[in-house]
Parts: sequence; C-alpha cells; structure tokens
Amino acid sequence: MRKLRHCPGPTLFEVTCRTLQGRFLLAPTPDFNDEVRGVLGRALSLYPIELHAFVMMSNHHHMLLTAPNQEALSRFLGHFHAGVARAVGRLN
Repeated sequence: MRKLRHCPGPTLFEVTCRTLQGRFLLAPTPDFNDEVRGVLGRALSLYPIELHAFVMMSNHHHMLLTAPNQEALSRFLGHFHAGVARAVGRLN
C-alpha cells in the first residue's frame, strides 16, 4: 500500500505513471495525441492544478505540477488517468 500524500499547501509534485506490465498502450498517433490533449485540458479546467511540464511516451508519462492540496491532486490524476484509459479503449 502506498503512503498517503502530505501536501500542507501549494506543493510541486513530479508524477510518473506506467502502463500495466510496461505495455506500449499509449502509442503516439495523431488521434490518440488529440484525445490526450483534450483529457488533459478538461482535467486542468476542472481542478486547480498548475501544470509545468508534461510528456507522454508509449508506456508511461511524466508530469511536473503544483497542487494546492492532496485532494485536488488525487482528483485531477483520477480524472486524467480514467480519460486516458477510455481513449486507449476507444482507439484500440
């Protein structure tokens, strides 16, 4: 089990998330890239997150972001990861 995130105020986070078994499910096609940008934009509009850098590769992604608290970070990541999962299912 993961330790709980402690975020006393606006805190800078580096987030890395890998696909199951390192599978290449996030293949960079124009359609997939558009979907990911849309999901990311929607998540950023819903939650008070400041995104500094983002990179998506075939089997993982990295984000450098500032979150005001752990709840906002958790909800943002949940929304983003669920949207990317739906996009992968739709396009594959």
